[in-house]
Amino acid sequence: MGNMFSGVIPPSIFNLSLLTGLDIGFNLFHGNIPSDICISLPNLEFFSIASNQFTSSIPVSLSNASNLELLQLSLNNLTGEVPTLEKLHRLNFFTLFSNHLGSGQANDLNFLSSMTNSTTLEYLSIKRNNFGGELPKQISNLSTMLGVINLAENNIFGSIPAGTEKLVSLTVFDVSTNKISGIIPSSIGELQNLEGLILDYNNLSGHIPSSVGNLTKLMALHLRDNSLEGSIPSSLENCKILLVLNLCEIPSGLIGI
Repeated sequence: MGNMFSGVIPPSIFNLSLLTGLDIGFNLFHGNIPSDICISLPNLEFFSIASNQFTSSIPVSLSNASNLELLQLSLNNLTGEVPTLEKLHRLNFFTLFSNHLGSGQANDLNFLSSMTNSTTLEYLSIKRNNFGGELPKQISNLSTMLGVINLAENNIFGSIPAGTEKLVSLTVFDVSTNKISGIIPSSIGELQNLEGLILDYNNLSGHIPSSVGNLTKLMALHLRDNSLEGSIPSSLENCKILLVLNLCEIPSGLIGI
């Protein structure tokens, strides 16, 4: 739980030029994120405003925050575009979920393509925003240390990119409640550390690849409300610790094991 501090961020905070960490999360702060925040605080490594009431756009100056390792902007009322993040080489934790970012346009996800330079990134969540556009192929070139990708509850279309299997540390891949189409690539079975594969409420078609049986750490497989067909692969019996299998509301139907 947080405190109950409210109001705007005191301007005097931005005179603390040696500050490396600023966490004001889980309060009732409102207003804008200062446009020059990363000019005034050039040494920031840790910046969290999660769960407040900020209403501004994300300042472009964050693009130059090359020391940032943790950036939490989730659970606010932020709007607009996300600036390029290509200089954030040290970033390992990044959350934007539950805002009003994006406009449903084709260039909304350009910032994801710029994150291939964040070679130590471990956690990425942009869930529950207004992001549109095609799922960029460049996500397959994100950090091989990435454990969680959560892009759920947006308006993202396109297919699951080839090369996603290169993200060898993935434990959770969630693109649910979008407009993702195409097939589930058989290469998904190469993600040996995957524990949660959450693809429900999309427009996926084709068969469930038998390679899902290679996901021996899988605990949750959500495919609800797609257009999949064919048989449920018998290889699923190899997923010995699977706890949740959700295949309901698939119009074309699936044949049981």
